[in-house]
Amino acid sequence: HVVGTPKAGTAYPDLWVTPEAFEAQIAALRRAGYVGVTLGEVWDAWKGRGRLPARPVVVSFDDGDLSQVMNAAPVLKTAGWPGVLNLAVDHLGPKGLPRWGAKRMLRDGWEIGSHTISHADLTTLGPDQLRRELAGSRARIREELGVDPRFFCYPAGRNNETVRAAVRAAGYLAATTVEPGVASRQDDPMLLPRVRVQAATDPTRLLEMARG
Repeated sequence: HVVGTPKAGTAYPDLWVTPEAFEAQIAALRRAGYVGVTLGEVWDAWKGRGRLPARPVVVSFDDGDLSQVMNAAPVLKTAGWPGVLNLAVDHLGPKGLPRWGAKRMLRDGWEIGSHTISHADLTTLGPDQLRRELAGSRARIREELGVDPRFFCYPAGRNNETVRAAVRAAGYLAATTVEPGVASRQDDPMLLPRVRVQAATDPTRLLEMARG
């Protein structure tokens, strides 16, 4: 979520990774032969419309934070890798990720997916609110950043059958969760697992998780 050094008392410090740790994690993945790709490239390869490197990895970030463009993006750019930002639209602005930052990331090859408008627990919403968070976030990202997000990420991983049906109805091709694991084409596209990287994830552990 955040690539920075949290101050004492920071909420959810496990969602922070220091810039030094992030650089070491990316370096370890590169040494092990991994190559960064977007979720769109993975999807196209799964559907027979493209090819992937032998060890593809999608480096994704949630919400939208200044540190993602200031601290994470330069490391990925040096590696020649794209990132994937699951953007909660209310985080786009001076208190989160500035618009110039999101546009710079897009120019550098990043992919932007939707993470709703307000980071709401979708399982608690009625039909109208659900459509606003899903279709509305997609429309807002198109309007503000000029890209049409094809993929979705459930806030805090919260989903159920009703939510998944609404995600499909909003036009998303696939959605990611917080369930641990390595995604494959055999997975339900609305329930793709991810490898969650936290403050205590050292490069050795990261490689173990990436291998499944």
